[in-house]
Amino acid sequence: MRKIIAAADITENDIIVEIGPGKGVLTAALAQSAKQVIAIEVDRDMLPFLDALKEKHRDITIVRQDARTAIPELFETNGALAKEPRYRVIANIPYNLTSLLIRLFLEGVPRQPTDMILLIQKEVGERLCAKPGDMSLLAVSAQYFATTKILFTVSRGSFSPPPKVQSAVVHLRIRPPQERLNPEEERNFFRLVHAGFRAKRKTLARNCADTFNIPVETIKALLIKSNLPEKVRAEELFLEQWRGLLASMRGII
Repeated sequence: MRKIIAAADITENDIIVEIGPGKGVLTAALAQSAKQVIAIEVDRDMLPFLDALKEKHRDITIVRQDARTAIPELFETNGALAKEPRYRVIANIPYNLTSLLIRLFLEGVPRQPTDMILLIQKEVGERLCAKPGDMSLLAVSAQYFATTKILFTVSRGSFSPPPKVQSAVVHLRIRPPQERLNPEEERNFFRLVHAGFRAKRKTLARNCADTFNIPVETIKALLIKSNLPEKVRAEELFLEQWRGLLASMRGII
């Protein structure tokens, strides 16, 4: 936890969202420096520990709810983030919800965090930081919205009980608005990326042809126009190549 706190470089102005705080070990460390910690916990067995912690730290807000429903509600009229323009996410998130919660903060809330520092399964961290050849829908989505970096790995022995998988701490630093496409182009960008990864064993051309009901030869010609091989697969493209292909397909999808 000390390494997470050191990597986070928390300031007295930071408002931090933590998911799955458990007994509050990380929560207490965050509260030492942050302006406010919003801890979302659904496990009732953990709530007495968090209530006791809140008595010592008035700047801790406990949200007793499933994160999947609690996070959107933070931005509603009376939500904890309703009037806050900036916040961060620092958490040891449940491994079975990792992809869902990351997508929620990137695509499913009115305001994205400035950054996310997450203790997650190492395999998922590697997917988030993947290079062309090993890209996935999650990797393209995450790297469109943020720069991604594995800060350090965490041994199984650091947990009690030890998990069956290896862990890593990943930093997602959200890109500024000027690095993103306009809303309409962004929607088409993700339509294209989702199409590309539609069927893992098929080429990008075939997946796009099937999705958009366009002759495969037309798609191949557009790939060549974008300086891509006609048999390229979705996992081989890096972010700028997706954006270049989108430009070539403007007006078609």
